[in-house]
Formats: sequence, structure tokens, C-alpha cells
Amino acid sequence: MRDSQVHHPKHYKHFGLETIDIIRLVLNARENKELSNFQAYCMGNELKYRLRAGLKPENACDRDMQKALKYRDFRFEEGDVDESSFVQSEDPSILDDGFGNWFDRYCPDCGAEMEVVRPGKVQCTAGCENMLFA
Repeated sequence: MRDSQVHHPKHYKHFGLETIDIIRLVLNARENKELSNFQAYCMGNELKYRLRAGLKPENACDRDMQKALKYRDFRFEEGDVDESSFVQSEDPSILDDGFGNWFDRYCPDCGAEMEVVRPGKVQCTAGCENMLFA
């Protein structure tokens, strides 16, 4: 029997596809975008940590997001990265999760700032338990 923590663990199947399949799709779609091998490696790791953030039992969401941001930093340090392809809102009232999902920056219930929990999910920083999903 295969170990479920190695082969098809739950924290890598949360979005209907396994994380490795999402990484493969993204990197194959970007193959002509002039990423170095190292930048592609960093992008794959950044996606892995973002996609599993808050889902792996022994890893806190913020730790996975910190790891994702570290790999993003590695990718940018490696050389020229064309950030013009990143779609970001210029509106300060919009919160961008880094994966093309936009949310109201402020909680509709209490007005406190929202924070990204994982791609596609934000929550109120004031603890009013308001969560929004893409």
C-alpha cells in the first residue's frame, strides 16, 4: 500500500487537481516566457506553498505563505522577471491574493482589514470570523 503522505496527500488535492498538475499546467503555459530553469523551479515551489497554505496539518498557513514569498524573492533575484504580466488592482480598497483573485480590503461586517489566508480565501484581521472565498 502506498503512503498517502507521499502519494496523493489531501493537502495537495484541495483544488480538484493535484498541486503538481497545477504547477505543470502553469509552467508549460509559461515555457516561452523566458524563465530560466532556476526561475521555473522557484515558481513551482512558490505555487506549491501557496496552494497548500493552511491545508497541511503540521504547517501553519503563514509559514507556507512565508515560504512562497521567499521562493518568489529567489525568482526575482535570479534576473529579469517581466512583472507587466501580473494583473494587480490600482484600487487601494482591493486586496489581491497574488493569483488573480480580488477581494474587498475591508471586512463588510466590522470594517477591519482583511488578510489573505491562502489563494482564493481571505479573512478578517479583527477576529470577527468573516471569511471570503473566490
